[in-house]
Amino acid sequence: MLAVLGDSVTTDHISPAGSIKANGPAGKYLADHGVKTADFNSYGSRRGNHEVMGARHLCQCGDWRNKLAPGTEGGVTRLLPKASRCRSSTRA
Repeated sequence: MLAVLGDSVTTDHISPAGSIKANGPAGKYLADHGVKTADFNSYGSRRGNHEVMGARHLCQCGDWRNKLAPGTEGGVTRLLPKASRCRSSTRA
């Protein structure tokens, strides 16, 4: 489990849209796997890639408040069962 979110979060918040930024976690992942920046395209075009769509996108949701990591914002979760905090992309 990566996140426990409030009732006001919908699938529109979770499902990424728009272009993939080179300096974001998904862009860094693609670059590390040999994809040229010009070929990043959009999240919609990569919906079949769980690495891009899942935890790597969660890091870019800066206004989320994850109930697993109280007092934090964005893509922060808690490594269970230790309860230490970590960036969600490092655990995916």
